[in-house]
Amino acid sequence: MSDQETQSSQTEAYCVKCKSKKKMNDAQTVTMKNGRQALQGKCETCGTGMYKILGKK
Repeated sequence: MSDQETQSSQTEAYCVKCKSKKKMNDAQTVTMKNGRQALQGKCETCGTGMYKILGKK
Protein backbone atom coordinates (compact mmCIF):
# COMPACT_ATOMS: atom_id res chain seq x y z
CA MET A 1 0.00 0.00 0.00
CA SER A 2 2.99 2.31 0.37
CA ASP A 3 3.24 2.45 -3.45
CA GLN A 4 -0.29 3.85 -3.65
CA GLU A 5 0.42 6.42 -0.96
CA THR A 6 3.53 7.68 -2.78
CA GLN A 7 1.54 7.93 -6.01
CA SER A 8 -1.31 9.68 -4.26
CA SER A 9 0.95 12.43 -2.87
CA GLN A 10 1.62 13.52 -6.48
CA THR A 11 -1.97 13.30 -7.68
CA GLU A 12 -3.98 16.12 -9.19
CA ALA A 13 -7.70 16.49 -8.60
CA TYR A 14 -10.34 19.12 -9.31
CA CYS A 15 -10.75 21.78 -6.62
CA VAL A 16 -14.29 23.15 -6.45
CA LYS A 17 -13.21 26.36 -4.74
CA CYS A 18 -10.33 27.16 -7.15
CA LYS A 19 -12.33 25.83 -10.13
CA SER A 20 -9.29 24.10 -11.63
CA LYS A 21 -7.08 21.03 -11.25
CA LYS A 22 -4.62 21.38 -8.38
CA LYS A 23 -2.16 19.11 -6.60
CA MET A 24 -3.57 17.22 -3.63
CA ASN A 25 -1.69 17.44 -0.31
CA ASP A 26 -1.95 14.80 2.45
CA ALA A 27 -3.63 12.37 0.04
CA GLN A 28 -4.75 9.05 1.51
CA THR A 29 -6.38 6.05 -0.12
CA VAL A 30 -9.81 5.33 1.33
CA THR A 31 -12.48 2.72 0.56
CA MET A 32 -16.00 3.99 -0.05
CA LYS A 33 -19.15 2.21 1.15
CA ASN A 34 -19.62 0.56 -2.25
CA GLY A 35 -16.11 -0.94 -2.10
CA ARG A 36 -14.42 1.38 -4.62
CA GLN A 37 -11.12 3.09 -3.89
CA ALA A 38 -10.75 6.88 -3.71
CA LEU A 39 -8.16 9.48 -2.74
CA GLN A 40 -8.95 12.04 -0.09
CA GLY A 41 -6.75 15.09 0.55
CA LYS A 42 -6.52 18.87 0.60
CA CYS A 43 -5.91 21.49 -2.10
CA GLU A 44 -2.35 22.85 -1.93
CA THR A 45 -3.56 26.39 -2.73
CA CYS A 46 -6.66 26.97 -0.60
CA GLY A 47 -6.78 23.95 1.75
CA THR A 48 -10.26 22.82 0.69
CA GLY A 49 -11.00 19.11 1.01
CA MET A 50 -10.62 17.20 -2.26
CA TYR A 51 -11.86 13.76 -3.26
CA LYS A 52 -10.92 11.72 -6.35
CA ILE A 53 -12.57 8.41 -7.21
CA LEU A 54 -10.10 5.89 -8.63
CA GLY A 55 -10.79 3.46 -11.46
CA LYS A 56 -11.89 -0.14 -11.01
CA LYS A 57 -9.18 -2.77 -10.70
